[in-house]
Order: sequence, then C-alpha cells, then structure tokens
Amino acid sequence: MSEIIYKRPGYGTRGITWNSLKRDWIGRKSCIYSKFPIMYRFHEENGKYICWMSHIEYTFYFDTAKDLGKYIFSEFPKTFKSCEMCNLGYFQIDEQKLKSEFNGYYTSPNKTKWTSMCNHYCKRCSSWNNDMSQEIINMPQEFNKILPDDIKNLIDTYLKQMNFRCKDCFYFVDVKNKTRGSSRYAFISHDAHDGICWCCYKQN
Repeated sequence: MSEIIYKRPGYGTRGITWNSLKRDWIGRKSCIYSKFPIMYRFHEENGKYICWMSHIEYTFYFDTAKDLGKYIFSEFPKTFKSCEMCNLGYFQIDEQKLKSEFNGYYTSPNKTKWTSMCNHYCKRCSSWNNDMSQEIINMPQEFNKILPDDIKNLIDTYLKQMNFRCKDCFYFVDVKNKTRGSSRYAFISHDAHDGICWCCYKQN
C-alpha cells in the first residue's frame, strides 16, 4: 500500500506509507528512555494492522493503516511521562481513547511494568513510596507483634520523610526533593541513617 498514512510535520508532501513501514525495523530514540531505543516492527495479520515494539513488548492492533499511523507517530509519544524519582519514565495509555478514536487496542506481557500507579512516578518508584519501610519490614518479630498497625504506620511515615544514605550504593538521598547524589548532599548529611534508594530497590 503506497498511500501515505502519516505526514511528518515540516516535511511538506512527504510522508510515511504502510509499505515503507513493513520493510525494516524502525528505531526511534525517546528523550525519556534515554538508556535504550524503542524499535518498531509493522505487519498485517487477520485483517489487522499491527505494530510491535521491542524491549517494552507492546503490541498495538488497528483496523486501518491510517489509524495506526496517526496513533503510533502522533498520539503514542504523548503517553510517555517522566518519573520524578528515577528520571526514566512510564506510559499512561488511555485505552478508551485508543479504542474510540483510533479503533485500536494493545496487549503486553509487561503492561504492569511500565504502567504508572500515580501521575508522577513510574510503577516501581510508586512501590518504593507505598511499600512499608525496610526498617519496619526487618523489625524483629517480637516488636512487630507488640506494635499496633497505626504506630507502625506513623513510624513508616516519619522514616520516609528523613534523608538517608543507601546501604547498597552508598549514595545520599534527599527525600524532600526526590534527588539522589554523592557530592553536595553528602557533605551535609554524613550522619544520615541507612536505607535503600529507589534505584537499588528496583534491582531487587
């Protein structure tokens, strides 16, 4: 199909055709996912126009090639959000909009990995905020049984407001500003208590 399905802004009459998409992998480096490129692969199957994305393993299905072009090259980049804690990112795909405006849907075995649990943090950094502090989790069993839940929650809230040094990577963490560094902050927080920063938390 040589019909243009998406016109690049600023390229005049030139645009992308379905046939040109099917020839090779298409790589687009996202400004948010600066550590790896997202590669796109396009094909047709059972009357659907399909885009598969490597690494994140998202597969989008559309009834027409034009809907695919409009969504993948114009709408999808808008779903990228920057996580305020780890500075990588996540997706916030409006499934209803995908269905109603573009006649499409998507599947992914990694959907929960990239979906945000709130509007500011990726899934894993949200978990770091929401999960109980390591100090509470590692508390001796006899104390755990004695302390009521509301006291544990108060201690947990207090601990999460304190600056700390990560015991895995030894970086100092400024919790208020959600920053992690080893230079300026290290000089003023040499007595900070130990914890686990969100970067190391995600690796466990």
